[in-house]
Amino acid sequence: MFRLTRALHAMGTRCRIDCYAIDEHAGKAGVEGIMAELKRLEARYSRYRQSGFLSEITRSAPAGELMKSSTETAYLLNYAATSFAQSDGLFDISGGVLR
Repeated sequence: MFRLTRALHAMGTRCRIDCYAIDEHAGKAGVEGIMAELKRLEARYSRYRQSGFLSEITRSAPAGELMKSSTETAYLLNYAATSFAQSDGLFDISGGVLR
């Protein structure tokens, strides 16, 4: 069993990937895939980046502008709404700006 650990920053916080694989090649491929997906998600959804879709939503909301979202974004927002309901409001994606 091969273990590979990577530390990184994503979505404004410290993260760590611990990958367990059959061998070094599989471990490195797995970590590279995870890193690529994290970069894609951060570019699109991080509230710390002005160029992402999430920032575009935030900028257009005060004006009441309608926006077309991807299926992925719709699923994520639906999951957030479900999590909010199931946690009696403890999980709130709009609460981050209150910190």
